[in-house]
Amino acid sequence: MPWLIWISPVYASDHQDSPKMLQTPEVDLVDLYAFTKSEDLNVLVLIMGTWPVASDTAWFSPAFNYSMVLRPAQISGKGDAAGFTISDQEFRFDCHFKTPVAQLGSQTLSQKGTCSGPGGLSVPVKVNNEKGSEVPGMRVFAGKRLDSFFLDFANVAQGNIGPNAVGKNSLQNKNILSIVIETNIDKVFGSNIGSLFAIVSEANTFENPILRVDRQGRSEMTNVTLSFKQFDQVNKDLDVRDLYNQENTFKLSKDYLGTFRARYNANLGFWDNVDNKLDWTVREDGQHPLTEMLLNDVLVIDTSKPCQEGGYLEIEKAILADRPYELCGGRFPNEDTIDETITFYINKGNGPRMRDGVDQPSQRATDTFPYLAPPYVPPVQK
Repeated sequence: MPWLIWISPVYASDHQDSPKMLQTPEVDLVDLYAFTKSEDLNVLVLIMGTWPVASDTAWFSPAFNYSMVLRPAQISGKGDAAGFTISDQEFRFDCHFKTPVAQLGSQTLSQKGTCSGPGGLSVPVKVNNEKGSEVPGMRVFAGKRLDSFFLDFANVAQGNIGPNAVGKNSLQNKNILSIVIETNIDKVFGSNIGSLFAIVSEANTFENPILRVDRQGRSEMTNVTLSFKQFDQVNKDLDVRDLYNQENTFKLSKDYLGTFRARYNANLGFWDNVDNKLDWTVREDGQHPLTEMLLNDVLVIDTSKPCQEGGYLEIEKAILADRPYELCGGRFPNEDTIDETITFYINKGNGPRMRDGVDQPSQRATDTFPYLAPPYVPPVQK
């Protein structure tokens, strides 16, 4: 059954995830990654991407701040009561960029900016300098890189998903703008802060009044989870994604909370029935067991645990099953979050892995700074 999640093949993860984002690609946040380095768990790596299918003329906008925000978190319940309590204490990494200018005696543009961190950290940044810039406790890269996300748009849109799906990457050789930050956990956050964090990326206007235009926590929330309108009997004529993107992740507006909850309940119910069997038990109040957890839309990482590919949603799955977790959670650039998410939604992990047929990005990210693969450069036409 074709359900036509998106209208464009570049829609993926958070790529072009609402009508407004189609008009403002420079602040269209596409992906968020967080992991610790295998050789030093005290080094936390944060990566955010923006501007899907970035062209040669793509630059960061001086009208906005690009931010990654962390708050300490605790597990508030397990099993049917699974969820997280998030502290009001906040650690922000904010990047702002100047208008690109031509280099002296050349028409080639360059761009500079500044990224600030907790405790007054400030790092000057030259866009596309692969070595990055650093001060004690914080290292930064900003610039164009190869998009690490991957999916077969047609397969997902037409419902051609399953264990044996064969596909082609719709984002093959597509570039994005990225911000990569390495930070020392003990030095920047303090050694007594705990190890569980809730993370979100944001794009906010630079000047007052400060307005949020996009945000991202987990992968696949806006497009795969919230995009359908037809199953939501409460808001079937409303595309909720622009409203959702503008929300404060840590304090959702009471005015729209019911709207978002209805959309989650309806669409999670749809996904559960894709294989014609129900694996999730709806609660007595009609709520899907994942709704409240996903409404708390943050990327969760436990920096005391080792990070490795395949750990995305590890913490959420563990507390839902009331079992210990062994991995840090978070998210690596090479992870197949499309397959991971739809399998979780469809069969709760109790059945075969549901695949879109694409299992690798255009080029795998590396384990060295700045992690994401270099941007794709088309071959010169002879």
